[in-house]
Amino acid sequence: MKPVENQRLIEDRHSRKNIRRHVMKDIDSSSKVFKKCCAAVGEYLTGNYYASKQKRVNDLRAQRDSNMDINNIVTELFISVLPIEEISPIQAVAAQLGGRLGFDNILDAVKTASEIIAVCESSGLYTLYHSTDTDNDTGTLGIRPNFALNDETVHFIKETMYLPPMVCKPNKWHTNSDGGYLEGSGSVILGAINHHNLKQDLDSINIIQDIPWELNDVILELEEKPNKHLDTQEKVDQFEVFKYESESVYASIIATGNTFYFVWKYCKRGRMHCQGYHINLQGTEYKKAVMQFKNKELLTRRTPGTGTGAL
Repeated sequence: MKPVENQRLIEDRHSRKNIRRHVMKDIDSSSKVFKKCCAAVGEYLTGNYYASKQKRVNDLRAQRDSNMDINNIVTELFISVLPIEEISPIQAVAAQLGGRLGFDNILDAVKTASEIIAVCESSGLYTLYHSTDTDNDTGTLGIRPNFALNDETVHFIKETMYLPPMVCKPNKWHTNSDGGYLEGSGSVILGAINHHNLKQDLDSINIIQDIPWELNDVILELEEKPNKHLDTQEKVDQFEVFKYESESVYASIIATGNTFYFVWKYCKRGRMHCQGYHINLQGTEYKKAVMQFKNKELLTRRTPGTGTGAL
Protein backbone atom coordinates (compact mmCIF):
# COMPACT_ATOMS: atom_id res chain seq x y z
CA MET A 1 0.00 0.00 0.00
CA LYS A 2 1.30 3.47 -0.88
CA PRO A 3 2.29 5.78 2.02
CA VAL A 4 -0.45 8.29 1.18
CA GLU A 5 -3.12 5.57 1.21
CA ASN A 6 -1.74 4.31 4.50
CA GLN A 7 -1.86 7.79 5.96
CA ARG A 8 -5.49 8.25 4.97
CA LEU A 9 -6.37 5.02 6.80
CA ILE A 10 -4.47 6.15 9.90
CA GLU A 11 -6.20 9.52 9.96
CA ASP A 12 -9.60 7.92 9.46
CA ARG A 13 -8.96 5.44 12.27
CA HIS A 14 -7.37 7.73 14.83
CA SER A 15 -8.46 11.30 14.14
CA ARG A 16 -10.94 12.62 16.69
CA LYS A 17 -12.32 14.89 13.99
CA ASN A 18 -13.99 11.83 12.51
CA ILE A 19 -16.03 11.31 15.68
CA ARG A 20 -18.56 13.75 14.22
CA ARG A 21 -19.16 11.53 11.22
CA HIS A 22 -19.74 8.45 13.37
CA VAL A 23 -21.94 10.18 15.97
CA MET A 24 -24.15 11.65 13.24
CA LYS A 25 -25.14 8.10 12.29
CA ASP A 26 -26.70 7.73 15.75
CA ILE A 27 -28.75 10.93 15.62
CA ASP A 28 -32.46 10.53 14.86
CA SER A 29 -33.72 13.94 13.73
CA SER A 30 -37.31 12.67 13.88
CA SER A 31 -37.13 11.81 17.60
CA LYS A 32 -39.08 13.73 20.25
CA VAL A 33 -35.87 14.79 21.99
CA PHE A 34 -34.41 16.24 18.79
CA LYS A 35 -37.65 18.12 18.03
CA LYS A 36 -37.81 19.50 21.59
CA CYS A 37 -34.28 20.80 21.20
CA CYS A 38 -35.21 22.42 17.89
CA ALA A 39 -38.21 24.11 19.51
CA ALA A 40 -36.06 25.38 22.40
CA VAL A 41 -33.40 26.76 20.05
CA GLY A 42 -36.07 28.35 17.85
CA GLU A 43 -37.57 30.12 20.88
CA TYR A 44 -34.10 31.21 21.98
CA LEU A 45 -33.37 32.72 18.57
CA THR A 46 -36.60 34.76 18.50
CA GLY A 47 -36.29 36.21 22.01
CA ASN A 48 -35.57 39.81 23.01
CA TYR A 49 -32.48 40.39 25.17
CA TYR A 50 -30.12 43.02 26.53
CA ALA A 51 -27.89 44.67 23.91
CA SER A 52 -24.76 42.49 23.94
CA LYS A 53 -26.73 39.24 24.09
CA GLN A 54 -29.07 40.46 21.38
CA LYS A 55 -26.09 41.12 19.14
CA ARG A 56 -24.81 37.56 19.65
CA VAL A 57 -28.23 36.09 18.93
CA ASN A 58 -28.59 38.28 15.85
CA ASP A 59 -25.18 37.07 14.65
CA LEU A 60 -26.32 33.48 15.13
CA ARG A 61 -29.52 34.23 13.25
CA ALA A 62 -27.37 35.45 10.38
CA GLN A 63 -25.48 32.15 10.49
CA ARG A 64 -28.81 30.32 10.55
CA ASP A 65 -29.98 32.19 7.48
CA SER A 66 -26.83 31.09 5.61
CA ASN A 67 -25.54 27.66 6.63
CA MET A 68 -26.35 27.15 10.33
CA ASP A 69 -30.10 26.48 10.56
CA ILE A 70 -31.81 25.21 13.71
CA ASN A 71 -31.44 21.55 12.70
CA ASN A 72 -27.69 22.04 12.23
CA ILE A 73 -27.34 23.77 15.60
CA VAL A 74 -29.14 20.92 17.36
CA THR A 75 -27.14 18.33 15.46
CA GLU A 76 -23.92 19.99 16.67
CA LEU A 77 -25.31 19.96 20.21
CA PHE A 78 -25.94 16.21 19.96
CA ILE A 79 -22.45 15.65 18.55
CA SER A 80 -20.90 17.61 21.42
CA VAL A 81 -22.85 15.83 24.17
CA LEU A 82 -23.43 12.21 23.18
CA PRO A 83 -19.78 10.99 23.25
CA ILE A 84 -19.58 11.83 26.99
CA GLU A 85 -19.75 8.75 29.23
CA GLU A 86 -19.35 10.26 32.70
CA ILE A 87 -20.26 13.65 34.12
CA SER A 88 -18.04 16.13 32.29
CA PRO A 89 -17.26 19.82 32.89
CA ILE A 90 -19.72 21.84 30.88
CA GLN A 91 -16.92 24.08 29.58
CA ALA A 92 -15.64 21.34 27.27
CA VAL A 93 -19.06 20.91 25.65
CA ALA A 94 -19.62 24.67 25.39
CA ALA A 95 -16.23 25.14 23.74
CA GLN A 96 -16.85 22.35 21.21
CA LEU A 97 -20.37 23.51 20.37
CA GLY A 98 -19.27 27.15 20.28
CA GLY A 99 -16.57 26.33 17.78
CA ARG A 100 -19.23 25.11 15.34
CA LEU A 101 -21.55 28.15 15.56
CA GLY A 102 -19.60 30.38 13.17
CA PHE A 103 -18.60 33.20 15.54
CA ASP A 104 -15.37 35.11 14.97
CA ASN A 105 -15.07 35.93 18.68
CA ILE A 106 -14.45 32.83 20.82
CA LEU A 107 -15.97 34.36 23.97
CA ASP A 108 -19.19 35.16 22.11
CA ALA A 109 -19.18 31.59 20.79
CA VAL A 110 -18.82 30.00 24.23
CA LYS A 111 -21.41 32.29 25.85
CA THR A 112 -23.95 31.52 23.13
CA ALA A 113 -23.25 27.78 23.26
CA SER A 114 -23.71 27.82 27.05
CA GLU A 115 -27.09 29.49 26.65
CA ILE A 116 -28.17 26.91 24.06
CA ILE A 117 -27.11 24.11 26.41
CA ALA A 118 -29.17 25.72 29.19
CA VAL A 119 -32.38 26.16 27.17
CA CYS A 120 -32.20 22.62 25.75
CA GLU A 121 -31.85 20.81 29.08
CA SER A 122 -35.63 20.41 29.33
CA SER A 123 -35.54 18.21 26.21
CA GLY A 124 -34.16 15.33 28.29
CA LEU A 125 -31.08 14.91 26.08
CA TYR A 126 -28.81 15.42 29.09
CA THR A 127 -28.76 16.38 32.74
CA LEU A 128 -26.89 19.33 34.21
CA TYR A 129 -25.28 18.92 37.63
CA HIS A 130 -24.49 21.72 40.07
CA SER A 131 -20.89 21.85 41.27
CA THR A 132 -22.09 20.85 44.76
CA ASP A 133 -24.00 17.77 43.55
CA THR A 134 -22.67 14.62 45.24
CA ASP A 135 -22.50 12.81 41.88
CA ASN A 136 -20.44 15.59 40.32
CA ASP A 137 -16.74 15.55 41.19
CA THR A 138 -15.65 17.95 38.42
CA GLY A 139 -15.61 20.98 40.73
CA THR A 140 -17.71 22.93 38.25
CA LEU A 141 -21.07 22.73 36.49
CA GLY A 142 -21.28 19.25 34.97
CA ILE A 143 -23.18 17.61 32.12
CA ARG A 144 -23.97 13.99 31.23
CA PRO A 145 -26.12 12.65 28.38
CA ASN A 146 -29.18 10.54 29.14
CA PHE A 147 -28.67 8.46 25.99
CA ALA A 148 -25.84 6.17 24.89
CA LEU A 149 -24.27 5.76 21.48
CA ASN A 150 -24.24 2.36 19.79
CA ASP A 151 -21.40 -0.04 20.61
CA GLU A 152 -19.67 0.44 17.24
CA THR A 153 -19.47 4.21 17.69
CA VAL A 154 -18.31 3.89 21.31
CA HIS A 155 -15.55 1.51 20.19
CA PHE A 156 -14.47 3.93 17.45
CA ILE A 157 -14.25 6.83 19.92
CA LYS A 158 -12.15 4.79 22.34
CA GLU A 159 -9.78 3.85 19.52
CA THR A 160 -9.20 7.46 18.49
CA MET A 161 -6.18 9.28 19.87
CA TYR A 162 -3.81 12.14 19.17
CA LEU A 163 -2.68 11.59 15.61
CA PRO A 164 0.77 9.99 15.30
CA PRO A 165 3.47 11.36 12.95
CA MET A 166 2.68 10.97 9.27
CA VAL A 167 3.91 8.05 7.15
CA CYS A 168 3.99 10.28 4.08
CA LYS A 169 5.14 13.86 3.63
CA PRO A 170 2.70 16.38 5.17
CA ASN A 171 0.81 18.71 2.89
CA LYS A 172 2.67 21.98 2.46
CA TRP A 173 1.23 24.96 4.30
CA HIS A 174 -0.20 27.36 1.71
CA THR A 175 -2.09 29.54 4.19
CA ASN A 176 -2.32 29.75 7.98
CA SER A 177 -5.09 27.15 7.95
CA ASP A 178 -4.23 24.94 4.98
CA GLY A 179 -1.50 22.33 5.43
CA GLY A 180 -0.17 19.45 7.52
CA TYR A 181 -2.27 16.29 7.80
CA LEU A 182 -4.11 15.08 4.71
CA GLU A 183 -7.48 15.89 6.27
CA GLY A 184 -6.25 19.23 7.59
CA SER A 185 -4.51 20.39 10.75
CA GLY A 186 -6.48 23.49 11.66
CA SER A 187 -4.35 26.54 12.28
CA VAL A 188 -0.59 26.69 11.81
CA ILE A 189 -0.61 28.63 15.10
CA LEU A 190 -1.10 26.63 18.29
CA GLY A 191 -4.01 27.54 20.56
CA ALA A 192 -7.59 27.94 19.39
CA ILE A 193 -7.76 31.64 20.29
CA ASN A 194 -4.39 32.50 18.72
CA HIS A 195 -5.23 31.95 15.05
CA HIS A 196 -4.90 34.89 12.67
CA ASN A 197 -4.31 35.36 8.96
CA LEU A 198 -1.31 37.66 9.20
CA LYS A 199 1.89 36.56 7.44
CA GLN A 200 3.70 33.54 8.92
CA ASP A 201 7.00 32.00 7.77
CA LEU A 202 5.39 29.03 6.06
CA ASP A 203 8.48 28.34 3.95
CA SER A 204 10.49 27.35 7.03
CA ILE A 205 7.67 25.13 8.31
CA ASN A 206 7.44 23.39 4.93
CA ILE A 207 11.21 22.76 4.82
CA ILE A 208 11.31 21.15 8.25
CA GLN A 209 8.19 19.07 7.53
CA ASP A 210 9.98 17.42 4.60
CA ILE A 211 12.63 15.86 6.89
CA PRO A 212 12.10 12.08 7.21
CA TRP A 213 12.63 10.33 10.56
CA GLU A 214 12.84 6.73 11.72
CA LEU A 215 12.69 4.81 15.00
CA ASN A 216 15.90 3.51 16.57
CA ASP A 217 15.48 -0.26 16.89
CA VAL A 218 18.14 -0.46 19.63
CA ILE A 219 16.25 1.97 21.89
CA LEU A 220 12.98 0.18 21.13
CA GLU A 221 14.41 -2.89 22.87
CA LEU A 222 14.59 -0.89 26.11
CA GLU A 223 11.58 -0.48 28.37
CA GLU A 224 10.09 2.99 28.44
CA LYS A 225 9.98 4.33 32.00
CA PRO A 226 8.45 7.47 33.50
CA ASN A 227 10.78 10.44 33.82
CA LYS A 228 9.63 11.13 37.37
CA HIS A 229 8.28 9.23 40.36
CA LEU A 230 4.60 8.31 40.07
CA ASP A 231 3.21 8.80 43.56
CA THR A 232 -0.34 7.50 43.03
CA GLN A 233 -1.85 4.39 41.50
CA GLU A 234 -3.88 6.57 39.16
CA LYS A 235 -0.67 8.06 37.74
CA VAL A 236 0.84 4.59 37.38
CA ASP A 237 -2.25 3.39 35.49
CA GLN A 238 -2.22 6.46 33.22
CA PHE A 239 1.44 5.90 32.38
CA GLU A 240 0.78 2.23 31.55
CA VAL A 241 -1.98 3.27 29.14
CA PHE A 242 0.34 5.88 27.61
CA LYS A 243 3.13 3.31 27.24
CA TYR A 244 0.77 0.75 25.66
CA GLU A 245 -0.52 3.34 23.18
CA SER A 246 3.06 4.41 22.39
CA GLU A 247 4.09 0.83 21.68
CA SER A 248 1.12 0.50 19.32
CA VAL A 249 2.24 3.64 17.46
CA TYR A 250 5.84 2.36 17.26
CA ALA A 251 4.63 -0.97 15.86
CA SER A 252 2.42 0.77 13.31
CA ILE A 253 5.31 2.91 12.04
CA ILE A 254 7.67 -0.07 11.84
CA ALA A 255 5.03 -2.04 9.92
CA THR A 256 4.68 0.73 7.33
CA GLY A 257 8.42 0.94 6.61
CA ASN A 258 9.81 2.86 9.58
CA THR A 259 9.73 6.27 7.91
CA PHE A 260 7.70 9.12 9.31
CA TYR A 261 7.34 12.90 9.17
CA PHE A 262 6.21 15.51 11.68
CA VAL A 263 3.59 18.16 11.15
CA TRP A 264 4.98 21.42 12.54
CA LYS A 265 3.26 24.54 13.90
CA TYR A 266 4.17 27.82 15.53
CA CYS A 267 3.30 28.89 19.04
CA LYS A 268 2.13 32.49 19.46
CA ARG A 269 5.72 33.50 20.27
CA GLY A 270 6.96 32.22 16.91
CA ARG A 271 8.66 29.03 18.13
CA MET A 272 8.28 25.84 16.06
CA HIS A 273 6.70 22.75 17.66
CA CYS A 274 6.38 19.30 16.10
CA GLN A 275 2.95 17.73 16.49
CA GLY A 276 2.81 14.44 18.32
CA TYR A 277 1.98 12.92 21.69
CA HIS A 278 3.37 9.40 21.61
CA ILE A 279 6.34 10.44 19.45
CA ASN A 280 7.68 13.93 19.93
CA LEU A 281 11.05 15.64 19.65
CA GLN A 282 10.26 17.71 22.72
CA GLY A 283 9.22 14.79 24.93
CA THR A 284 11.06 12.78 27.58
CA GLU A 285 14.62 11.48 27.24
CA TYR A 286 13.25 8.17 25.94
CA LYS A 287 11.06 9.93 23.38
CA LYS A 288 14.06 11.88 22.10
CA ALA A 289 16.32 8.81 21.99
CA VAL A 290 13.85 6.55 20.21
CA MET A 291 13.98 8.52 16.96
CA GLN A 292 16.72 9.48 14.52
CA PHE A 293 17.13 11.02 11.07
CA LYS A 294 16.20 8.67 8.24
CA ASN A 295 18.81 10.12 5.90
CA LYS A 296 22.26 9.86 7.46
CA GLU A 297 25.47 11.65 6.60
CA LEU A 298 29.06 10.54 7.26
CA LEU A 299 30.73 13.22 9.34
CA THR A 300 34.39 13.86 8.47
CA ARG A 301 37.21 15.97 9.81
CA ARG A 302 40.31 17.32 8.16
CA THR A 303 43.51 15.74 9.54
CA PRO A 304 46.48 18.12 9.14
CA GLY A 305 48.78 16.92 6.35
CA THR A 306 46.63 13.94 5.36
CA GLY A 307 43.57 15.50 3.76
CA THR A 308 40.09 14.55 4.87
CA GLY A 309 39.42 11.44 6.93
CA ALA A 310 36.28 9.84 8.35
CA LEU A 311 35.49 10.23 12.00
